[in-house]
Amino acid sequence: MGDRRFPPPTKSSKRESRETSNRGRNPNKPAWAPDDYYTGPPGGETPKYGFQKREVEKGGGVIIETTTMGESCEDLIDWLTDQRLTAVILATIGMLFLIMTCAAFFRWPGLLPYFYFIPLPFLLIIRLVYYIRQRWHYLLFDISNLVQMLFFVYMWAAPQNVEFSQIMFGLSFGPLIWAAQFFPRNVCLAPHSGDRMVSMMFAFYPALIMYNVRHQTVHISEWWYRDFLEFTAEPSLGANFAWIFGVAYAIIAVHFILYTLLVYLILRPDRQTRPTSFFILMAKEDSYVTRFIQFFSESFVGQYAVYCFFYLVMAAVSLMLAVFWWENEVACVVLLCFSVIYPVWNGATLYTEVLAPNNFDPSTY
Repeated sequence: MGDRRFPPPTKSSKRESRETSNRGRNPNKPAWAPDDYYTGPPGGETPKYGFQKREVEKGGGVIIETTTMGESCEDLIDWLTDQRLTAVILATIGMLFLIMTCAAFFRWPGLLPYFYFIPLPFLLIIRLVYYIRQRWHYLLFDISNLVQMLFFVYMWAAPQNVEFSQIMFGLSFGPLIWAAQFFPRNVCLAPHSGDRMVSMMFAFYPALIMYNVRHQTVHISEWWYRDFLEFTAEPSLGANFAWIFGVAYAIIAVHFILYTLLVYLILRPDRQTRPTSFFILMAKEDSYVTRFIQFFSESFVGQYAVYCFFYLVMAAVSLMLAVFWWENEVACVVLLCFSVIYPVWNGATLYTEVLAPNNFDPSTY
């Protein structure tokens, strides 16, 4: 145990560290300058080490002003590397992208595929690098990333195929669009956070596109390289159920089984340093899903078994409802409105309940 007479050390900013290192010295001297740094009056000997002279006309006369460049450069570097500036830039880009998405959805649906697929490869690469550096790489095995790859293949290889369209409709309106209900702090409208905006894009953009593919086929096919859904007769309800529910549920179940075997039985990530979807969900003690799982078991094996059952049941229910969304356009629009309003609400609570009380500390971003 250490000496308790002294307070524990606290982290300081770059500016505070520079001020501490320069304490007792000339405050106008940068840290890198020697002790004979010139701070004499303007018009004296030639300034050096960062002083710059300029002539300014004031009151009919010429006055020599001297400015320090060293501190200004360091301030500029601090400003450029500040997380708050990064958050402002991301927020600006995110809001512009959101405005363009709304305009495309209501006026030019044919632009939606391009808004999605042009940044998709870059976002996947950035997320891959970012998650590996943060040691969040187990999240890359989630169903959402698999759906993005399948969606990419569908849109470019077989957009006219009815069965493939129904499978992607089921996956888009199944577990993917409901992710915001179970991960409200991760899938929400928080423009300052690039990862949250990418998660929201991955969760909702496939559903926005598939709604237009099913119910606004002519408009979304206007600027794509070929038409969507080329069929002469409306598929029967049984065929819709087989592809939207049956095949899509098989994909989800097989992925979940392989995911469980690979992550939890072979790799076995540490709960504290290697987050997974299950660990993130169980860390939210105020969540009704977490309380539901903890009600049945307190051990990891028992909780994960309950989680598996809950996951597969929710996937089945959401896919059954997706058959109804396929048949009814009005109900599909209502679902989309609710699915967008909920993450907007989650984003607002993130700012008011988490970021604002912490004075928008970058560590809470």
